[in-house]
Amino acid sequence: MDNVNSFLLGSAAAAALTAITGNTNLQRARKDALKEKMAEQGNNSEPVPQNVGILAMEAYFPSTFITQADLEKHNGIPQGKYTIGLGQTAMSITGDREDVNSIALTVTSSLLEKYGIKPEEIGRLDVGTETLIDKSKSTKTVLMELLGENLDIEGCTNVNACYGGTAALLNAFNYVSSPFWDGRYALVVACDIAAYAKGAARPTSGVGAVALLIGRDAPLVFEGIKSTHSVNAWDFYKPDHTVEYPVVDGKLSQNCYYEAIEGCYGKFADKMDKKEETADGLPFTTETPTFWVFHAPYNKLVEKSFARLYLCDAQRRYALNNNTVDVRDKDLTPWLTGAKPTSGDRDLEKVLKAKSKEAFKVKLEASNEVSKMVGNTYAASIMMGIASLVDKEGGERGALRPGATVGLFSYGSGAIATMYGLKVKEGKEGDKFTLAKMSNNLKLRERLDTREKVSAAELDMALDCRARMHTKGNDYSPAYPVERLFPGTYYLVNIDEKFRRFYDVYKGGGTPVAGTPLCPPIVKREAEEEEKKNADDEVPSVGSVSISSPPPSPPPVVTGVGVGLPGQENPFASDNLDKILRGDNLIKSISGSLRCALLEKNVVRVKKGADGSVTRIKIEDEEQTLKLAAQLAPFTLEKYGVSKSLSMTMDAAASVAVASGLDAMKSAGLLQRGKWELEEKYRETTGVIYITSFPGLDATVEEVMRFLQSKTVAAASAERLVEALRAKFLRTSVTRELSDEDESGFARLLQRAREEREDSVVEDSAYEYDRKFLFKVLCLGNSQLAQIAKCMGPNCQINTACSGTSTGMAIASDWIAVGRCERVVVVAGDSASSETLLPFIGNGFVALGAACTKGDIKEAAKPFDKKRSGMILGAGGVGIVLEKASTTRTPLASLLHTQFSNSAYHGAAMNKGHIASELKRFLGDVEKMYGITKEEIAHHGVYYSHETSTHSSPTSSCSFNEISALREVFGDNLLEKLMVTSTKGFTGHSMGCSFEDAAAIVGLQRQQVPPVVNHSETDETLGSLRLSKGGGFSHRYALRLGAGFGSQVAWVLYRK
Repeated sequence: MDNVNSFLLGSAAAAALTAITGNTNLQRARKDALKEKMAEQGNNSEPVPQNVGILAMEAYFPSTFITQADLEKHNGIPQGKYTIGLGQTAMSITGDREDVNSIALTVTSSLLEKYGIKPEEIGRLDVGTETLIDKSKSTKTVLMELLGENLDIEGCTNVNACYGGTAALLNAFNYVSSPFWDGRYALVVACDIAAYAKGAARPTSGVGAVALLIGRDAPLVFEGIKSTHSVNAWDFYKPDHTVEYPVVDGKLSQNCYYEAIEGCYGKFADKMDKKEETADGLPFTTETPTFWVFHAPYNKLVEKSFARLYLCDAQRRYALNNNTVDVRDKDLTPWLTGAKPTSGDRDLEKVLKAKSKEAFKVKLEASNEVSKMVGNTYAASIMMGIASLVDKEGGERGALRPGATVGLFSYGSGAIATMYGLKVKEGKEGDKFTLAKMSNNLKLRERLDTREKVSAAELDMALDCRARMHTKGNDYSPAYPVERLFPGTYYLVNIDEKFRRFYDVYKGGGTPVAGTPLCPPIVKREAEEEEKKNADDEVPSVGSVSISSPPPSPPPVVTGVGVGLPGQENPFASDNLDKILRGDNLIKSISGSLRCALLEKNVVRVKKGADGSVTRIKIEDEEQTLKLAAQLAPFTLEKYGVSKSLSMTMDAAASVAVASGLDAMKSAGLLQRGKWELEEKYRETTGVIYITSFPGLDATVEEVMRFLQSKTVAAASAERLVEALRAKFLRTSVTRELSDEDESGFARLLQRAREEREDSVVEDSAYEYDRKFLFKVLCLGNSQLAQIAKCMGPNCQINTACSGTSTGMAIASDWIAVGRCERVVVVAGDSASSETLLPFIGNGFVALGAACTKGDIKEAAKPFDKKRSGMILGAGGVGIVLEKASTTRTPLASLLHTQFSNSAYHGAAMNKGHIASELKRFLGDVEKMYGITKEEIAHHGVYYSHETSTHSSPTSSCSFNEISALREVFGDNLLEKLMVTSTKGFTGHSMGCSFEDAAAIVGLQRQQVPPVVNHSETDETLGSLRLSKGGGFSHRYALRLGAGFGSQVAWVLYRK
């Protein structure tokens, strides 16, 4: 480019424009035109901008609204207070699914899509809003998500009450008018959620957003004349960052509005007079513009303010006529001459209203219609008025035709106001941007008709919910349903622990039921709980209140979690919980010696045929036995301050449970500083429950085997050992035969062994009884943890097989409810995959046909998959601290409800009918007690499955039984909404130690869900399931099923 374009555009901007347009001829034409313009004006003059203004626009308001008439009835105030007194008809409302960022994303995305604007065509983006959700990060930066790789975009968020949108618009006009403009459009986004505390101002709430595309050769042109009025006033401001609500002086704000419009109007009219007289040769007056658009907090204020412009016109004429009252203004004589005050005079209001009534209908009614239906939109109000006017009067449908003018008045408390003008340009055929296209794309009246009317009571619920969201800050999961939004609406998914907000687009396809409450039951409960709490806080003294029956106790809360994981060098790594939520694989190949130990047990699997026949399958080679397990690495309790002597009194299951419990207590903040003991004040009120499926079995088997091995090795003759070795070689031989050379070698060994036997006497090897054995089988993890941490409350060990942890949580909840203690440390530990137990426990599942014998982890661990082939044994520990809701510690989640029972059915099989009936009973109790429906759980919950991957037949597997029960209770439609996950695909089955309970709690806290790993093929018998892919997921509930051998069933519901 030559020096002219480099000067006008800058070399980088000029290159960018060339890249954007891809049209060198266009560049040459632009250069020539700019050269001519500069030649006309002199080299030091700027080119005159050509018709800078609004090219395109889009507006957004929520899908739900209330009527002001209904609100009058709801608030119990006289009819007409809002509909006539405020001049409002309806009000848009939204819950906690939308915030200022989401409505900005919605309206901006819609504008770009409707007009086919590419991200690289945008050079500036300004936002106007006063709904601040961050004191530093602007909404403009959030909108950059929509603009792809185009990072070269100027602009930011403008804040000053309702004036921010106009500040953004004027910035955009200046950008496009600049001689250094690079040809790219400006985007202006004005958006706000107007929210007020309960009281007189709440009916002036509202929600809305508008996006404008600014450029040259616009159909709606900025005339350039403007006037501004800025003062320091405390009429409306938001000093309290803990709430959305403003501090408002209503009377002062109204007066400030009047002063601002009168101040702006006088200067604006003077400037317009200096520019050019009107067509009839008269000075500028209120009736000069074809239309007006005012900032509209409520319609009555607009009506009164417009009327006052007639007083301004009269005052101007009075001054121009040397203080002589114009014949047109005789009815205003007392106020023009000073005989009566012009402020607060009811008689003056009546006169002005009569003078302006007809003009108001013609010039302002069209621009006010939408604001009357959606309410106050703060910074978006003036743009919503423009959109309302264009929608009704634009194109072929109205009077907004070439040559028509629009006067605009924007006001923001504090206070800043500006008056400016727009003019409709004559278009030409083939124009990309026209008023007709804007009007056709807006279709505001049609869209208003598609909204869903809800009860007026929903307003308080929605704003109160938003207030609680505002105070909760981080780690928040919205409750309102996305299915009630318009398709294409951006919504808030969640706020994570770092206060980061995540959004998604509702694409439709939900099944909202018109006429049903918009507010979810949980929001109503929270409101009731808060109202009750406030009422309780107002009670002067306990003695002055008569209580007929105590209220139900709030559910206990989880304050600490710790886990000990298998499959890694350090079972108690600091990132263990992260690994569970990520789905890190902890399953490994077992050793060759352990596989041999499995084969030595002479296992025979009995398989029954459909005809009743029985087939005995002998397990005698490695292909038929286990190859994978999740095993605990060796560890000590030294880091927990446990002496070697005391450690020797615990087996592996107790040790891992104790360590996990200590970690949980530490995370809950219960321990003394620098010690692994409870603070004194907690000791007598802290109980312990220890869960294990094989209490003391690890220690017992180990001790018995040690004794037997000593005797067997000592007593066995060399001849027997040689014979045993030969038998083993035969078992592992493919041909089940030995070579002649091997047979000859064994014969020589056998002969030598006989000779040695004749020459020597074998004595028993030394065996000494383990003096700690009795402690290992009698003093289990519950008493050991109590001794170490000084837990002096109730204490017990339970065994309900694989449902143990969930059952333990239920019993702990009961203890707290009846007052046995204030907190319970629930610990679980199992080591079924250990070198000692796996040959026995593992072979037990092999004998049942329930164990996986594959060696490839991705083919072996496949929860819910059609190709799943059996469980993989695991090990580990879990510690969970459950406390009374009144605790001062920060809860991770609440334990909302529990239930445990027995199907009285079978030692190994699950009874899907009983499981379903128990789930119905469980969910029925939850709804009765808390008002939480199964629909709410399906939409806002995660199901933590018991899935073990057993698959002896399609209809006898664990997953088939539990999914069938879920489908019977929730139904197909709701089950498709319920997120389903399982951890056993990467942790193995740790028996009574449930990593699912730990994941459910921490997942609620962090709003994450573990993935269902290695799933590739749908099992038709299970049907369509919403299986977790892992990562972030907004949810409020975690439903857990624990099922165990002996027909044990436990249901647990955790809540965020």
